[in-house]
Amino acid sequence: MGNPPAPNLDPSIYILDLKAAPTSGYVATELRGVAAVRWDKFGYDVPNARAGAKPLAPTRQADADFMIANGYSIYFEGSAAKDSKTISFQWGFAAGTSFDDCATADGVPGFAVPASGTVQVKPTLHGDHQYFDNVTQGVEITRRLAQWLETCDLDGNADLTLDELRRCDVVKALPQPPYDLSAVRDEDGSGKLSVYDFVLGQMHTFGDYQGDGECPTRAPLR
Repeated sequence: MGNPPAPNLDPSIYILDLKAAPTSGYVATELRGVAAVRWDKFGYDVPNARAGAKPLAPTRQADADFMIANGYSIYFEGSAAKDSKTISFQWGFAAGTSFDDCATADGVPGFAVPASGTVQVKPTLHGDHQYFDNVTQGVEITRRLAQWLETCDLDGNADLTLDELRRCDVVKALPQPPYDLSAVRDEDGSGKLSVYDFVLGQMHTFGDYQGDGECPTRAPLR
């Protein structure tokens, strides 16, 4: 089915603090005068931050400046605890990605605009993909595992860095099985997979749609 011409698209790039997101979510833009039909193709980009990107309140300008200065598409901090051991991390990635052919969790593509009405279209960003046991290609059939966080803390200081992920023994940290590394790419061209390659690969998959819907067509953005 062909779609009618697209109305007044907003090319702006926004930087969002998801931890501080309003309970109703962010409203990035509103499109008016949209034909009341089913739009069967929907996609969105999560680009690397660059000059001109705008913070949406309550995102702080300082955080936006940080993202732009580093060219990150995603940055997060956190910790994981098991028994008496806690591992912390602060990671940023220039993993810009386009997410296309989005469909709802029950497989309905795009969205329908009701006559004389409105519809909310919700790109959804999931924060758990780095713990998957495989790099998903579409529908998420996976388990969540985190032992590699401790395994890759090579200096034992409980602060896991990206450099440690690059140097971590992938065979020891991500044994097959239970991990499936068949879709992991060698990101640095070294000819050898690293745990960093695995985590970076997951950063190209975390875009979803309307909650648990999938956007199976993905491509890196520079």
